[in-house]
Amino acid sequence: MSSDKIRIKDWIQPRHPSKMPSQAATKIMICVSHILLSIDTIVNVCGPSRLKGPEDEGLPEAFPVVLEHLSTTASVFCAIKRRLSDRNCDKDSREQKESYPSVQQLVDDCRTKATKMATIYEAVVPGDAKGRETRYRQKTSVDETVEALMKDMLASMLQVAESPLGLIKEKEQNELKAALDLVAKLPPSLTEEEQFGYVYHINNNGSGLQPVHSGRGHQHIYGHNMGGTFHGATHVYSAKLHQED
Repeated sequence: MSSDKIRIKDWIQPRHPSKMPSQAATKIMICVSHILLSIDTIVNVCGPSRLKGPEDEGLPEAFPVVLEHLSTTASVFCAIKRRLSDRNCDKDSREQKESYPSVQQLVDDCRTKATKMATIYEAVVPGDAKGRETRYRQKTSVDETVEALMKDMLASMLQVAESPLGLIKEKEQNELKAALDLVAKLPPSLTEEEQFGYVYHINNNGSGLQPVHSGRGHQHIYGHNMGGTFHGATHVYSAKLHQED
């Protein structure tokens, strides 16, 4: 673990402090530094077990798999920063100069995804194993699971590879594509029916229909006949809101 931490911190340091890259290149390098710091946070949170020890029960399959492929993304981002640091931007063609804003946007999107992943790992991995699922739900949604965030980040990196700046080499592209294929095959770590929708908590202590008051104003909703007898039990009914014309 300590060697990983040192290696990532070395990536963050400028390779040639005496060189002054262009303003456009500097913005991208700053984003890359933030991404590497987020990956560093995730690595430190996961510890030497790499989420494969007995203490890591209760974690979805996606957590250790995403962690494994973060090393690939970190290596590529390190290379991007190094190439920008070494680049003589004065020799860029017009097409290359015009591509900086789009690359900046893609890398900034990766920064957002990496920051979100770090927040999730920090919240979910430490602490009681039995509470991991609950903490996971509280920190994210079905659209922003760790595998979805990782897929988006890898896809953005492959778009960066298409830039005329040549920041990602062919071998690195193949590694990113292989990682994307594996992450894309992961089972969902959260599913739609597990997300919070309209949830009615009904304490039914007898038989028959029960009135449910939801929202503002005077409402009487008798449309959900659950049947049976609930003696002292709590029934949770989840439903999605459908907008009516």
